[in-house]
Amino acid sequence: MLTEQEAEAGKSSFVPPPSAGKRKRHKRSSTGRHARFFAYSTDFAAQPAWLALNPSARIIYMAIEHRFNGSNNGKIAAATRCLSEATGISRGAVGDALHDLQAKGYVKVARLGSFGSSGGHAALYTLTRITTTANRKGHHAEPGTRCYLSWTSTAEYAVKVSPRQSASASKRK
Repeated sequence: MLTEQEAEAGKSSFVPPPSAGKRKRHKRSSTGRHARFFAYSTDFAAQPAWLALNPSARIIYMAIEHRFNGSNNGKIAAATRCLSEATGISRGAVGDALHDLQAKGYVKVARLGSFGSSGGHAALYTLTRITTTANRKGHHAEPGTRCYLSWTSTAEYAVKVSPRQSASASKRK
């Protein structure tokens, strides 16, 4: 607050802080990179296919999209065990969620995962809402198919599973 004498003299007791007028720099994480996020719009969340997903499938989708780095769509490695550890969801529920995401058109399997005596590899997924990027091997960028937009509860998409999984599934029935 200005005193009468300061107001008359046109002087102010306000002194700007040393940082005034300077641009603030964004803080970086301990790894030196910005925090990762993905856009989650209300239009995306209002889709009938999204509303039909159970909460576990929604969390698994977010975990897969978190692994997208801007240039690896179609090559997003996501092992069931790793997704289970990252989200706290049981491996069986993660497998069910991955099947549900395929059936609703949110992800496509680019390569099935396998595990054998010589080791194994995680399944590779493609997010259907994101355009795939071109690479040096002559593969061209393909627009995201966004299959989930045309999903209906009466017609789900085909689910790609390994032969071993399909044999065990038929034994359970």
